[in-house]
Amino acid sequence: MIPSTPFSFDIGQKLSLLGYRLPVFVHSEINQVTSTYNTLAKTLTDFGQTFCFIDAVDFKLTDKINKTLGAESGHIILDVTQGFDLKLFMTLAGKIKAGHILFCLLPKLSDYLKEIDKTSLNWISHAYDKPPLPVTSNLFKQHFYKTITGNSPGFILSNQTEQAWHDFFSLKSTFINNIHTNNNWLPPTGKLNSEQECIFGSLCTAKSSLYLISAMRGRGKSFLIARFFEHLVSNSISVKYTAPKKSLLQTNFDSIAYFIAPDQLSLLCEQQNSQKIAKWLIVDEAAMMPIAKLKKWLPYFEHVVLTTTLEGYEGTGHGLRLKFINQQSHIELLHLTTPIRFNHNDPLELLAADLYLANMHSLPSTYSINQPSKLDDTHSILVTNKASIEYKQGFKCDDLILAKSLYLFFAKIHYQTSPNDLRRLFDDPSQHFFYIENNSSASLSLEDKVAAAAWVIHEGGASYDLANAIWMGTRRPQGNLVAQSLAIHADSMIMPTLIGLRISRIGVSHNLRRHKIASNLIESIKIFAYKKEYDYLSVSFGYEPHLVAFWAYHEFKLVHVSHKADASSGQLSCMMIFPISTPAKNETNKLALDLSKLQSLLTHFSEIAPSTSLGIRSALLNTLTSNKYITSLERLIEKSAFKKHKDVLQNLCFDNRPIFASLIGFACHGRSFEASRIALSIFLEHLISDDNLDLYNSLNEALSQPNPINKDQTRYLKDILKQHLKNKNLLHFKI
Repeated sequence: MIPSTPFSFDIGQKLSLLGYRLPVFVHSEINQVTSTYNTLAKTLTDFGQTFCFIDAVDFKLTDKINKTLGAESGHIILDVTQGFDLKLFMTLAGKIKAGHILFCLLPKLSDYLKEIDKTSLNWISHAYDKPPLPVTSNLFKQHFYKTITGNSPGFILSNQTEQAWHDFFSLKSTFINNIHTNNNWLPPTGKLNSEQECIFGSLCTAKSSLYLISAMRGRGKSFLIARFFEHLVSNSISVKYTAPKKSLLQTNFDSIAYFIAPDQLSLLCEQQNSQKIAKWLIVDEAAMMPIAKLKKWLPYFEHVVLTTTLEGYEGTGHGLRLKFINQQSHIELLHLTTPIRFNHNDPLELLAADLYLANMHSLPSTYSINQPSKLDDTHSILVTNKASIEYKQGFKCDDLILAKSLYLFFAKIHYQTSPNDLRRLFDDPSQHFFYIENNSSASLSLEDKVAAAAWVIHEGGASYDLANAIWMGTRRPQGNLVAQSLAIHADSMIMPTLIGLRISRIGVSHNLRRHKIASNLIESIKIFAYKKEYDYLSVSFGYEPHLVAFWAYHEFKLVHVSHKADASSGQLSCMMIFPISTPAKNETNKLALDLSKLQSLLTHFSEIAPSTSLGIRSALLNTLTSNKYITSLERLIEKSAFKKHKDVLQNLCFDNRPIFASLIGFACHGRSFEASRIALSIFLEHLISDDNLDLYNSLNEALSQPNPINKDQTRYLKDILKQHLKNKNLLHFKI
């Protein structure tokens, strides 16, 4: 009979001694999962252990967990019976403390492969004509089961009775002794280890102007930076600290008084002219920052320290190297390898790395991207043989090696890759892949088996009613990036109804670039799209002149440029279209922007200070046709922008009075009522007086046009105008 008093939690003591965290997978019949959880929870309580329960399909909770960095946790019971959230698993693997266990509740394999993965709604594509439905995720499940039943450390238990759990926690189960032992680990002492001391010394001598400190999670990167920060402050050395979010500040990092938000830092740099702001700048989790901002900050500090986490739940962290570090000539790369919060060969970290394929990534080395490389005979065949381009849609269970190779290839060449990308690539049936395999050697690693590839996504196909709702702003379905953006920002109600393929990612191995391989891929995608009767191809990217030129060379037309920098890239977002069907050609011709007029403005956009950017954007808008001007100007209707740039806007509106008045009427006639309301209030507050009543005429005419869609909104706006006239004692003007 099992006693009711707490027992000695021997397994926790052994794990603490070894510095390990343990993954434990608990199988049961699908209808016995609740009973399995109750037995496990009771036994943990008997042993005096506290734990946290997380359901992988509780999306609100998991989203909250995914946004918390740095916090540690004890035992966790994770229910993945209804779906496996890889990002959540990676998050939890980074949080659990040494001496603790991550329990995963699973059905048996035969049941699991049949079950719908409800977490797939987080990453599956959302084409209008193919409503998102959760999928079984069989390829990832095959990968998952091969991983946990293979050489990866962890324990798989089934049909656990209360007595069996007691034996497990009391170390009476013999297989618990099979885990790799390494007695050289000591808990964190609050002091720098030898590896950290070495990097600390490099920073103190400050021989370089730019440093990058990279590490996988748990290596003491934040602790090292905290100690260096304290060193600077104690020696009265000026320093600024920034991070993507204030929540990233570590509890042992007394930096709140020195913290400056990224946008505030950019504004401060613009106000400084050429003067230095401080001697040091520390940028925590720099891989999450827009590259354009990092480049802007560098001249305003003598020394800059960037930190980034590799292979974390935020992404691979290789984007800094691909888009930024390789362009810097004076930089010192520093890397932490020794775990601090747990020991080498930690079972949970090893398992997480196997699931995320992190153990197969190699850090990109420095390379030249300006000169074509010399090719050997094998590579020449890859370049010249167009027939070597393969196509795949939807992977089967025997495609696991190919799927892994494609994911590793995209992670290597693309600056943003996350756990959800792996899930999407493995099991989203709407993804299309065009690729060239590298058969130059039988000993190639998985990440080198693909020489070039394009990742293409099915989009569009909305009904007329849905397209109209998107155009009016009353619906914002997930996905369909290009089709939906053009409806919202470019006043195109047609684009959502058309069916297109968006080239999400395309790349060529570095040693094969500048040999027309990407062009061959694009031609293959065009042939496929013609054959399958798609309406158009599209691409979206952060604006860079050479990229616009590249896609224009392939007959893509620029149809949209954002008026604000993208939060992740720090660049203006561009959209280009290659039309195929007649409706797509007609709509593209209407939307197409004049590259010759836009090029110089866009090229210098990143150098424009916020205080003058509205004027520059206004000039950009003036290059468009009247209707495009109206719809684009509507996107600038924000209270903060009006208050900050009142003088610029006033001149802009006085030069284009009929257009601005039409904006208010146009916006309320079918869409974007909030923009109309704000535009009207600012219009009346700053631009109308008794001396220019002609503007009232334009405004009244716009509001008096037939509006069968939003009569109440039009009436509301007219009431605002009437009240304004009354307040200004302009009763002689009638509405």
